[in-house]
Amino acid sequence: MSSPTPAQVLVVDDSPIDRHLVGGLLKQRPDLRVQFATNGEEALAAIEAAPPDVLLTDLQMPVLDGLSLVQQVRERFPFVPTILMTAHGSEEIAITALNQGAASYVPKRSLARQLVGTVVDVLAASRAGRAQRRLFECWQQTRFNFLLTNDDSLVPPLVAHLQQHLAASTQCDPTEVVRVGVALHEAIRNAIDHG
Repeated sequence: MSSPTPAQVLVVDDSPIDRHLVGGLLKQRPDLRVQFATNGEEALAAIEAAPPDVLLTDLQMPVLDGLSLVQQVRERFPFVPTILMTAHGSEEIAITALNQGAASYVPKRSLARQLVGTVVDVLAASRAGRAQRRLFECWQQTRFNFLLTNDDSLVPPLVAHLQQHLAASTQCDPTEVVRVGVALHEAIRNAIDHG
């Protein structure tokens, strides 16, 4: 049995010292392969050429900073998870990055303790999501049968159940899932009220 292909990690940092430190920590794992970029634009070009399994980026960089890079990767390469490295005092910016699509962040002062574990955790979650998406590419049909009484209190949990299934099994954005939920809610309520 062959060993799994090593995960590709793209490290983006304008500091040669930090690139060396991060690369050294990651290269201790034989299941990780590391490549480097010195700024956000260089990283986008590298992702375009060969998307990595995970992107690890510094926050403060010239040309295109880490926060802008997180946003662009989220828009252009939604299946490439990003991890932000932050200097001391940048936790609020890290939370903003998480809200804008970063998978996680690691304070630079904690790189030795947290970096490898965070990368491994994000890769595991990403691979599980990728496997789930591949499985749903094979999906052809799901059928639900519910026999409801005229009890209005059953409508919200039924709609929530169907929305969860829709969100998990398709690439609908959250707004579409909400719209489908509203339509289902109205249709079921009309069926109960008007037969």
